[in-house]
Amino acid sequence: MRTPNTRSRVFGVDRVLDGLSRVVIPKDMMRELRWSAGDTIRVRIVEDGVLLTLPATTCHFCYKEIVEEHPLEIDGRGICRPCAKAVAEGLLVTHGR
Repeated sequence: MRTPNTRSRVFGVDRVLDGLSRVVIPKDMMRELRWSAGDTIRVRIVEDGVLLTLPATTCHFCYKEIVEEHPLEIDGRGICRPCAKAVAEGLLVTHGR
């Protein structure tokens, strides 16, 4: 189970693509992201580049593994059904419904 990252920092490196268009992600970045060799990484083209993320297999709020067949996903972030329900109920209370 992945735990929330309490540090917020931005850093980067320049890497050269090899002959097969691959790039190596440095170990310190892998550690910071809590990624491991063998993890599936989602690759998406975004407005100004490429975005690498883990697929929505853990809940963005509680960090528990999502086991539903069709998980809820917002902006590439998975949300388990109990957290989605809690968010929806909180929005209803906030907006007076």
